[in-house]
Amino acid sequence: MNLIINGFHHKTFFPSLLKILKHFNVSYAHFTYTETKLSVPSKINASFHQVHDLATGNYKIDWKEITPLDEKLIRSMNGCEVDVLKMMDRHSLSIELPLTYDERKNIYLKHLRYWNYIIEKNKIDLFISSSIPHETYDFIIYSLCKLKKIPTIFLHQTNILDTIFMMDDLNFNSSRIKNKYQELLKKYKFSTKKKIILAERFQKDFDLNTTKNKSMRTEMLRKKPSLSIGNNLISLLANVQASRFLTVIKTPDFLIQGIANHFNYITRLRTGKKIAKFYSRNTIKTNLTNKYIYFPLHLQPEASTSPMAGAFVNQILIAQMIAYYLPKDIYIYIKENPHQNMMRRSMQFYKELLQIPQVRFVPTSFNTYDLIDHSLAVATATGTAGLEALYRCKSVLMFGHNYYQYAKGIFLIKNNLDCQRALNKIIFKNVRPKTEDIKLFLKSLESNTTEGYIDVNYKKYTHISEKINNENIFKDLSKKIDFYFNS
Repeated sequence: MNLIINGFHHKTFFPSLLKILKHFNVSYAHFTYTETKLSVPSKINASFHQVHDLATGNYKIDWKEITPLDEKLIRSMNGCEVDVLKMMDRHSLSIELPLTYDERKNIYLKHLRYWNYIIEKNKIDLFISSSIPHETYDFIIYSLCKLKKIPTIFLHQTNILDTIFMMDDLNFNSSRIKNKYQELLKKYKFSTKKKIILAERFQKDFDLNTTKNKSMRTEMLRKKPSLSIGNNLISLLANVQASRFLTVIKTPDFLIQGIANHFNYITRLRTGKKIAKFYSRNTIKTNLTNKYIYFPLHLQPEASTSPMAGAFVNQILIAQMIAYYLPKDIYIYIKENPHQNMMRRSMQFYKELLQIPQVRFVPTSFNTYDLIDHSLAVATATGTAGLEALYRCKSVLMFGHNYYQYAKGIFLIKNNLDCQRALNKIIFKNVRPKTEDIKLFLKSLESNTTEGYIDVNYKKYTHISEKINNENIFKDLSKKIDFYFNS
């Protein structure tokens, strides 16, 4: 078996990865890494790429040996290209100037050419990723594999503690969860007195989200971005490697460019402050007695919109569609994510939102759970707010794909008709989920998700040991691989 393995970068996850390599008798594997390379068995022909180099398309190879791209492949990957050029926002705001369109396109074509060559030359059988492909190069690998009908498996750290969703496409298709959920809905339909008993991790999440004074979720316990010029420059300088610092000093052209970049960065910090003030000036005194759809903005750039939201990565499209089919006396309450780096927004973004008559900006400090509780429904691309709304018996307009999309109360919006029908049901028929609906959905996840964590940032919050975590990941990952190659 020949693999491309992306992620599993922290040594915490090395044991499960090594077991996969040995269990399936892997002959060739192409790995990505951040700081530490995995020590693989000597019989495996292994190649490694450092993630920092991948971000810029720095493959350190002789391009004369790499098969060139042809029109058929480039055209076949047009959809991927559109997504990737937007995805490069993740790498376009550092001390250097933002990437131009031509620079992005050049990096994209390098990625495409290199990975197409690797897949063909090494006869890749499977692509495995420890996270949803969203770092440009991994999304291109995923898209190439889909084009060539090569199986893909990737893991998704859900917002339910110690719960991993294992998937093979970005639509989160899972007939197992869907069928299990429908089975449970039928089973409990006439059993109003029958208690729904959940596994501990799901019961804890249910209890956490149905309390009146709910605490903040694990994934939101992050440091807020600073727009302070001093703090940002000190942080940048502290992270500059000594070798690069010396290179800049010894090379006058690099030094001049570095100084120019610093001034450009300071300008962007100041612009970020102006954008933050503009948003704040245009917030309203929030009246919870109004009729409104609550639309909390996604943090960007993040995987939750690129690629998980697909065409709705531009969140203005979501507000525009809802407003078009919304009665004029119902508002759209929009709240910016408190952790959003305003250097990654634009004044135009907010101005276009404000041009929509029903839109009202809510202060970022306003309690999100109060906004959910008093809303008619919640709109989101794929965010946590959607799941929180279900817990609080509110319907959800979902403009993307996530693991909880099968739950009752979710309206998947792909087109105008979907949106119109959903709003009619929510506003005029008062369609909303019941507590039992979300409990049964959680029940359907028990046997169809992996208990554990794949994001090392969740390690300090876990309730299971590192050993058990690796065993669980190996067991479910190997089961998925067996499904593809031994069924």
